[in-house]
Amino acid sequence: MAKALGNRYGFSRKPNPLQVSTKIFDEDAIRADLRETMVLAKEHCCSVEFVMKDVHTLSDEPDRLTRWVKLGREVSAEIYASQ
Repeated sequence: MAKALGNRYGFSRKPNPLQVSTKIFDEDAIRADLRETMVLAKEHCCSVEFVMKDVHTLSDEPDRLTRWVKLGREVSAEIYASQ
C-alpha cells in the first residue's frame, strides 16, 4: 500500500485487534507488525497512522492499550530517528 500511495496520500493502518485482546500480550509480535509497516512507509515516503479499532476485550488488562501505544512510539523512534 505504501508503494501505491507514495507521498501523495496518508496510509491509515488498522492493526489486528487480537494483538491486544488475546490472553498472551506478545510485545515482540506487536513490535514486528508495527516495524514492518513503518519500514515500508518510510521507504516509499508515505505518511502512516495506526488506528486500533474494534477492541471489545483486553483480557481484563486495560493498560494494554497504553502499552501498545508505547511500543509504537519506541518502534517509530527506531525507524525514523535517522531522518
